[in-house]
Amino acid sequence: MKTGKIANIQLNQKALTTIKQIQAEHPSHVYFFQSYRNQQATNKVPKPLTRRAVPEAFAMIGKEVNIALGTHSMRKTRGYHLYQSTKDIARVMKMLRHSSEGVTLRYIGITQDDVDKYFVDLEI
Repeated sequence: MKTGKIANIQLNQKALTTIKQIQAEHPSHVYFFQSYRNQQATNKVPKPLTRRAVPEAFAMIGKEVNIALGTHSMRKTRGYHLYQSTKDIARVMKMLRHSSEGVTLRYIGITQDDVDKYFVDLEI
């Protein structure tokens, strides 16, 4: 939405299994991201989670596990792990819909020292 770029994302089997589990646990939910903890909402028309509720939920979970957790944490983490497993910055850029390698590397926390180390460690 921020950039106007459309993201078609194919869900993996783990995500599909999680979705089915949530649907089985909450068959009356109208929305996938619907609050089931809000006791005041039991007699009200169901509503999806608000844009404000999502970062609050991430922050709350982050406090529980003692890490800084925000709404972009999962996106950055997925990009970082894809890069670590493939070293294919073009693939990561495409997944994140970035237009420059520099932006992508900064976004996933890869420094020039890391890139230099990959080249030094690479033996052919």
